[in-house]
Amino acid sequence: MELFIDKINQLEKLIRQQSLLQKEVLNVNEAATYMGVSKSWICSMTSKRKLPYYCPQGKLIFFKRHELDTWLLENRNDTMDEI
Repeated sequence: MELFIDKINQLEKLIRQQSLLQKEVLNVNEAATYMGVSKSWICSMTSKRKLPYYCPQGKLIFFKRHELDTWLLENRNDTMDEI
């Protein structure tokens, strides 16, 4: 029975991850999950203005998924072969 519950939990997690890949705009919790970081890290990066975000009407924070992808891929390090 426990194995069955674990499998259901895994399926739920996969469904949530798949839905994040289809959304264009993410909230703080979704952005943290998408990037694999904590919500507090997201809040810290936005307060330092190091992560691009949108704040309509000054309350909630939203992120464009493609801008997060671009930000994640900045500062590429060359491989030893490329150097």
